[in-house]
Amino acid sequence: MSRISRLLLVAVVLLAVACGSSGSESTATGSVATPAPASTAGFSTAGPVAPGNDVPEALAFSGATLGGGTFEGPSVVGNDLLLWFWAPW
Repeated sequence: MSRISRLLLVAVVLLAVACGSSGSESTATGSVATPAPASTAGFSTAGPVAPGNDVPEALAFSGATLGGGTFEGPSVVGNDLLLWFWAPW
C-alpha cells in the first residue's frame, strides 16, 4: 500500500470515529420541561391603530401601486405584511 493510500485510509477512519456516537445513550426520565411562551415585548397585537395614533417610522411612507393607485404605509399598522422591493437594473 502506498504512503498516500495509508494516509487517506487513516483520515477516513479518523473521520468515521469522530462522527460516530459516543456509545452512552441516555434516555430522558421524568417530566419534560415546557418552554416558556415567546415574548412579545415591543410588538402590539391589538390590531389596526385608530386614526390619530402614532405610526411607526418604518411605516410612514406612501407609494404608487401597479394599478395606478396609492399605497399608504399607515394603513397596515397592526397587520402582518410582507414588502417585496424589486429593481430591474
